Amino acid sequence: MDNEVATGVNQLQAENERLKGQLAALHGGADGHSAAVSIGGIETMTLRLGADGRVEYANSAMAHLAGVEKSALVGADVSSLHQCLPEELARAVVSLPPDTAATHVTAITSAGQRATFQVKVTARGGHRDVVIKDVSDEHRFRAYVERYVSRELTTLSEDELQSFKFPERRAMTVSFGDLRGFTELSERLSPEELRGTVNAYLEEAMEAINAKQGTVDKIVGDEVMALFGAPRHYADHALRG
Repeated sequence: MDNEVATGVNQLQAENERLKGQLAALHGGADGHSAAVSIGGIETMTLRLGADGRVEYANSAMAHLAGVEKSALVGADVSSLHQCLPEELARAVVSLPPDTAATHVTAITSAGQRATFQVKVTARGGHRDVVIKDVSDEHRFRAYVERYVSRELTTLSEDELQSFKFPERRAMTVSFGDLRGFTELSERLSPEELRGTVNAYLEEAMEAINAKQGTVDKIVGDEVMALFGAPRHYADHALRG
């Protein structure tokens, strides 16, 4: 039994090395640079197109997106991609010039969902290597940040964006502001007048917070809670608040 386990482990290790070498050849070419294998890498879709316009290689992630077996993709003419990939994505794969900056393509998947893909095409030795990554979650996350965080904070680095995703301790300033005498005011004004007054106040309050590079955390009734020093740290956060 121990020999069978050892044999199984050796076989798995050999298969792992084979896959690493295959991935390194695809991304690194003949120079044999090692490729880091990660969960993100496994989900990345890769495709190699030959000089004859046929698919020479496709990984499992690419086959899954296309909804076919890998064997159905390899050897197929590049024009067949229009039949199994979202049209916008197929067009990018076929027509994007090689060695240009990564391009974001929005397409409707076979499941009817809107998705955003990052497409990068490189040319090497007569081949076109296409790397596609589904960045829909990242795209939606950045859209959320751009909508609810100060406009000047939309250039946040990846490290700074981590503070939205994971808890951390940091020195910062939290401010709370509301309308003085709001309870009495709400008793005197009509609902329409009260709504207009509160909306005008909130607009002014948020503009003031944005002017100091603060972040509106939440609005409860007439109260505005703002953060100064997160997600981007400022040494003078107490003065900004």
